[in-house]
Amino acid sequence: MKISFVYDHAYPYTKGGAEKRIFEYAKIIASDNNTVEIACMKWWEGDLLVREGGMNYRGICPKLALYNKRGKRKIMPGFIFGIKAFFYALKSDADIFDVEIFPYFPVIFMRLAVSFKRKRPKIIGYWSECLGLKSWKKQSDFFWWAGLLL
Repeated sequence: MKISFVYDHAYPYTKGGAEKRIFEYAKIIASDNNTVEIACMKWWEGDLLVREGGMNYRGICPKLALYNKRGKRKIMPGFIFGIKAFFYALKSDADIFDVEIFPYFPVIFMRLAVSFKRKRPKIIGYWSECLGLKSWKKQSDFFWWAGLLL
């Protein structure tokens, strides 16, 4: 079975809870002779595909600045990563996509891409950030309401 984890970050290149969850799950799944790929922004130098610890790391998008000077997440990098995830999903032969829900664009675009495929892989959406109104306002300057709506 081929499982692809999709998130703009990737442990050990970036450190956070979602990255660590993906990394630990991917290690376990890879140890059962499954093919595991972590599709993310390209946080490393060199080739788009790096093999580490029995897993493939695939850079599907160049590394982009995700946060503004005030530490708030920018919208465009998530949108761009979502578009790249769309094309990645169209080309990938994965049986399962485990997609981090936040930012929302990748899971939306990947769901659209999967609808065009003859063999439709399963999509698992994992939501590791659950924000209330105050947190949404802190996340973004102007478009906080769009994230809250989604």
